[in-house]
Order: sequence, then C-alpha cells, then structure tokens
Amino acid sequence: MDKIKIMTFNVRGLRDRIKRLKIFSYIKRLKADIILLSETHILEHEYEGIKREWGMGEIYINQFNERSAGQMILLSGKHEVILHEILVNGRCHKLQIKHENVNLNIINIYGPNKEGEQL
Repeated sequence: MDKIKIMTFNVRGLRDRIKRLKIFSYIKRLKADIILLSETHILEHEYEGIKREWGMGEIYINQFNERSAGQMILLSGKHEVILHEILVNGRCHKLQIKHENVNLNIINIYGPNKEGEQL
C-alpha cells in the first residue's frame, strides 16, 4: 500500500476568511492526503463557501458552535469515502475510506479542556 500523509492541526477558529485562506494555503504546501482540523468554530451554512475555498477535494464537518469546538476532515485528491459518522457533536467524528482496497478508519477527536467533561 502506498503511504498516506495524515496531518492534524488545532486551528483555533476558521471563521475569519483571511485566516482560513492562509491556513488552507499552508496545508496545501505540505501536500497531505488527509487533514484533521480541530476547534474550527464553523457552522453548517458556511460549508459550501469553505468547500470552494479548499478546492482540493471533499470536506467533512462536525459542527458545534461559532465560539468553541467543531472539527473538519479535509481530503486532498480523490478518496473513496464509505462512511462519515459524527460520534460526538463538535468533538469526535469518523471517516471510513478505501485506499488501494484497504478500508481505513480515520477518527478525529477534540477532547474537552474542562476536567469534568473529559470522561
């Protein structure tokens, strides 16, 4: 199986378009296949515009609210996506893809900061 380059970033908010475009530009230069973003603060109505700005493949979001949490999985290039499942709103989602006849489960987790919420 060919290598897959997976990267993860805590972006501390992507609602600002200039910041988002700078982050997307940086990520594109790194040439990752799958990018896991946490603390995106993105809402569903912003999805289509952000997908156009990414322009490299599919985007899967797990929203929470505009001030905290939220996640995104960015795909660069073509991947056969089997399943996208939100396990915990804004905190954990799973993407199952097929890569060279191998099923891969990619899980993006953004744990809470507050000790009482971590369990």
